[in-house]
Amino acid sequence: MLKKCTSWLLLVSLLSACFLIFPVSAVPADDAEAAAQGYHAKYETADGTVTYFTFEALSPTNRNSLPADVPAGGTVTLIANVTIGFELLLNSTLTLDGNGYSLYGAIRTDSTGADVTVKNLNVVLDLAERTSNAYLYQINAGNACTFENCTFTVNGNPAYGLIILRGNLTMRDCTFTWTADGNKPVFFDDANGQAVLEGTEFDLSGAPNATLGISTGYVAEVNGRGYNSFSSAMAAAAAGDTVTLLDNIPVSSTQYITKSVTLDGNGKTISGNTDTYLVRVDDNVKDVVITGLTIRQNGGAAALQINAGASLTLRDSLIHTPVTTPYGAVIVNGALVLDNGAQVLAEGSATDGTQSVGVRMHNANATLTVNEGAVITTTGNTFKANGANQSVITINGGTITTSRRMWEAAGDNRCTLVINGGTFVSKHDSEALICVFGSKDQTIRLLGGSFTAPKIIDTENALTQLGGTITFNGQVIFTEPVEGDLENPTVDIRLPGGNAATLGNSGIRFETRIDKELLDALEAAGATVATGTLIAAKASVDAAGAFTTEALEAAGKNWLIVENEGWYNADTAAEDGYYRFFGSMVNLTNASLTGELSGIGYMTVTIEGLGSFTYYGNELSGVVRDLAADIVAQDDAQAGVLDFFRGSAD
Repeated sequence: MLKKCTSWLLLVSLLSACFLIFPVSAVPADDAEAAAQGYHAKYETADGTVTYFTFEALSPTNRNSLPADVPAGGTVTLIANVTIGFELLLNSTLTLDGNGYSLYGAIRTDSTGADVTVKNLNVVLDLAERTSNAYLYQINAGNACTFENCTFTVNGNPAYGLIILRGNLTMRDCTFTWTADGNKPVFFDDANGQAVLEGTEFDLSGAPNATLGISTGYVAEVNGRGYNSFSSAMAAAAAGDTVTLLDNIPVSSTQYITKSVTLDGNGKTISGNTDTYLVRVDDNVKDVVITGLTIRQNGGAAALQINAGASLTLRDSLIHTPVTTPYGAVIVNGALVLDNGAQVLAEGSATDGTQSVGVRMHNANATLTVNEGAVITTTGNTFKANGANQSVITINGGTITTSRRMWEAAGDNRCTLVINGGTFVSKHDSEALICVFGSKDQTIRLLGGSFTAPKIIDTENALTQLGGTITFNGQVIFTEPVEGDLENPTVDIRLPGGNAATLGNSGIRFETRIDKELLDALEAAGATVATGTLIAAKASVDAAGAFTTEALEAAGKNWLIVENEGWYNADTAAEDGYYRFFGSMVNLTNASLTGELSGIGYMTVTIEGLGSFTYYGNELSGVVRDLAADIVAQDDAQAGVLDFFRGSAD
């Protein structure tokens, strides 16, 4: 049953219990009449009594409190806008429902154990009017407060921060606008409080020098909720979530990525001076993506480590070690992809190659992929692979600049380096970009790229494969033949004319043609080019699995090489754009006439400093007896040879 103050005696009695309650005029019939009479708020006690009250217009150094008889867990509801002279003290477990009205002033919880909910309230504060305790809200230790569906409009600069966190604060579906010329944070945590934000928007455009929080305050967000540390955000995230940084994070220990998340750095920096890696992707955590983040290690340890079984893609981010890094700015035990916009900057003054390492491959089967748009700059070695057997580095593009060596593999480890493209610059006066020490049994495929350096590789013929287009110190030194540049168009019978054909100079013939522009360019660049034809039994080629001398030798098969000692029609090559030559197997025996023979033209290119590399056309096959069946002899000598080839000779 609703009860109201009906006598001055009751009002005086209530006033003695709480100095904030003032009679204004006749007892109001409802909220509208109470507001018209000057009341600001109401509450209901356990017996159903509704009490209207007014906040006192206090001086800028005195606090307003709520009536003492507001029941624990009860609700105080505003019925009008109210101006608090200094700050409103909330010291019990209750709900303050703003009811859409505005409160002009600050708020504070002071006692331990207050669990406060403030909702539907517009909080307006001009800090220029404050003479002390310049903040919007202070939540003291042991307290918890939740703001729901509230707006905050603040002008001016606080002493430490707008919200002082000594307890735990939740802001849900709120909006926050701050105008200030200072550089203080919104959240200032001086006692390990925590701010959790859900669906809350901050407009700091009018406070361009301010930050959302300091390192122990609110720094990260997951699914609309904010967390005051990187570790708490990571703990709250699930696989597939995005962890977004909202502030720079200076740390004194390793920050661990423990789940398959996207870490959106949002232009922020994780920095520290540690004696071990600064950020680590834990064992077997796959498909991690980092974007828009700077990781700056100011100590001598690694900035980033990817553990065994883990995988990370880095894009639009910077890994920076401004001091020498003897072990590497990045340590890869798992799989790392440096994508577009990824940068690794390993600086330092050391020049002996053991410091300022960019990326160290440090585990068996570790992999690194460098894509177009990535940039790696190091004062020491770019990559080291001497501690990781079977590590694989694949470079598809990007720009790599080193003052020492780019790639180094030492000892008995078997490592792989594949370069498909990119720009590579050495600032050293004598070191090669690619170096092998100890065992030369490394897999090094050079399949494109532009190189500016004293040497590309320190050991000639250490390359496993050469391909693509290679530019060295501004000049194209090699271009790999592509489809149509080196091919075998025909297989037929060689039969000299003019009655000159004999069994000793006639046989199966394979034609090869090479693009004239390609070969001329190779020779103009200083390469030595040798050509010829490789001939073997087709059964031997099939058994070897590939039509190369290396494959046939490995399979224990026989073959014949016919070297080309001159271009067959060099004078006509300018007309059709191809050099043509023939490789023939002659002086055939009866056993060679019915067996299927295969031929393939080849081109061996020798480049000083890199070695010799052989390229093949397409395989042609034919049986001498079948080829001879349809040929018309031009003279008696040819007729005699053809009869033998056809099996019709005496």
